[in-house]
Amino acid sequence: MNNNNATPKEKDLDINLMPVLLYLLHRLWIIILVAAIASIGTFFAGKFLVKPKYQSSFTAYVNNQTQINRDSLTSSDILASQKLVLTYSKIITSDTVLNEAAKLLGDDYSYERLSKKVSTNVLDETELIRVSVLASSPQEAYDIAEAISKAAPECIQNIVEGSSMRIVDNPKVPTERFSPSYVKMGLLGGVIAAVLVALILIILYFKDDTIKSESELEARFDIIVVGIIPDMMSQSNEKGSNYYYQEYGVNKHLKGDTKHEE
Repeated sequence: MNNNNATPKEKDLDINLMPVLLYLLHRLWIIILVAAIASIGTFFAGKFLVKPKYQSSFTAYVNNQTQINRDSLTSSDILASQKLVLTYSKIITSDTVLNEAAKLLGDDYSYERLSKKVSTNVLDETELIRVSVLASSPQEAYDIAEAISKAAPECIQNIVEGSSMRIVDNPKVPTERFSPSYVKMGLLGGVIAAVLVALILIILYFKDDTIKSESELEARFDIIVVGIIPDMMSQSNEKGSNYYYQEYGVNKHLKGDTKHEE
């Protein structure tokens, strides 16, 4: 649809994305340079400033004691065990279990300190529950996980009657850090820097209200350009150029590489 009846003000509100994209493309080297610097800086900042975390975990099976001495399991038994998993995940992080684990660890630990390091999750809607401990050293993560794996079954058996919890996979000393990923930190820092630089360039582009071409002049004011006045103060070294410029009050005529004073 032709929009010839639109007013100049309405045309000013129309945003043509192509000039913006070309503007960013010509300054892509700035975005890439800043992103690279930010990425490298974030990588080394994370490596020297962010302390690594190590995780040790163990897996437990929720057992409905009514299953003991049975040749087969019924759907009601499995459903009861799956419901117990959600209950156990809350009990394991309760003060009852963590206080018992703190006693095994020594006086340096308390419920408040352990609760910040322990998390639980149910494995794919099964009767299995994973208990994970995140600590600042591999040995500490293992010690806490080991203490909880010893304290939890007895505490839970006393709290939830008619059920039990058995350890399937024992905790191990982690050999690699769990977090953070310094590479991901560096990439994220580079992406954020690139987006910020692009936004700043776009803001500068729209704040610049100078007219840079005849087509822009025609589009903005709905007029026809019939002639262009050359810049008399400019200088050019291009061969074949033929125009005048003014320097220190002396008019000079340039044509190619030959100078003629008038």
